[in-house]
Amino acid sequence: MKLSAKVKKIIALCICCALLAVAIIQNVYTGLKEEKQEAAGSNQTEGDKDVLSNDGEDLESSGDEDSVTTGLKCDSVEDYFSGLRLERDEVRSLAAEECMAIIENETAADEEKSKAQETVQSIGMMQEIENSLETALKSKGYQDVFVNYDNDGEIDVTLVADNLVQDEVSAIASIIQTSTGISIAKMSVQNVYE
Repeated sequence: MKLSAKVKKIIALCICCALLAVAIIQNVYTGLKEEKQEAAGSNQTEGDKDVLSNDGEDLESSGDEDSVTTGLKCDSVEDYFSGLRLERDEVRSLAAEECMAIIENETAADEEKSKAQETVQSIGMMQEIENSLETALKSKGYQDVFVNYDNDGEIDVTLVADNLVQDEVSAIASIIQTSTGISIAKMSVQNVYE
């Protein structure tokens, strides 16, 4: 089946719009992530700086074991977590749709199709890891947990807790490292509360 030039232009325009939407969503997500980190950083006292690792520093520093982080205060943690999940799922959906369009495109090169298939599999693997970690951390008694495993191999964990002590953060990091093999330098842990 041969497509007319007009149909090809429409398809190209749709792909460009989808890529633009992904870029906008990613930009918004990055902005929210930076705001969360700034808020978490500005709410910590000097003695608390070693409790959370937003920059890959050793989570088992020699600070006071009873140090407490203040985390990020939210009006509604349910809404906050729903927003995080919605953003993550929208970005992943758009990426998967783009890949499926390439895979189903009869004129796409085999290399393009193979790369798109790898991306779809990678998205599925990241979702499985996120779900597994969220379940494991919820089983430790946290009300809700959001895990984001990004394309750079970094894992961001946000959980509902009034505060976190060093031992809790170390336990969370241990669960992540045991489950994924990812180094502590690629982890970020943050708490939110109402």
